[in-house]
Amino acid sequence: MDQRETNPLVLLVDDELLPMQYYVRSLTRVGCRVEHIVKSDEALAYARAHANEIDLIVLDLMMPPGNAYANVDTDQGLKTGLFLLRDLRQIFPSLPVIILTNVSNSETLSELPHDVKVCQKLDTPPSKLLGEVQDALPAFTLDFPAEETGEY
Repeated sequence: MDQRETNPLVLLVDDELLPMQYYVRSLTRVGCRVEHIVKSDEALAYARAHANEIDLIVLDLMMPPGNAYANVDTDQGLKTGLFLLRDLRQIFPSLPVIILTNVSNSETLSELPHDVKVCQKLDTPPSKLLGEVQDALPAFTLDFPAEETGEY
């Protein structure tokens, strides 16, 4: 089996560097390959270039609009992830998506497609995200440690 068949590729799009390090570390420890991208423009370009490789998208909603969404009303970045998700869905119509965000505005969250999983960052430690990733990728077996400590 090649790496693609055994190690899923997760595209993580979030402009926060430090908090995302914990998620990236946790995902790689269980066997995921992770591409963490902080800018919406770069994420869209990466997705187009690697369309046949990405298995899951983990996406924040609130981030700077960048050039791709400079002429769109992103509500000062609050909805950038919504626009990015719509564009990513054109490339990946059925790819699983997990929204990992601090956005709690029900109006914004109601604009999300019903098939995406929403996790609030404050309520989602890395160990919980790993469970969501495993649920989203049933074709892959993630390599969880024999003794789960919750520390990653």
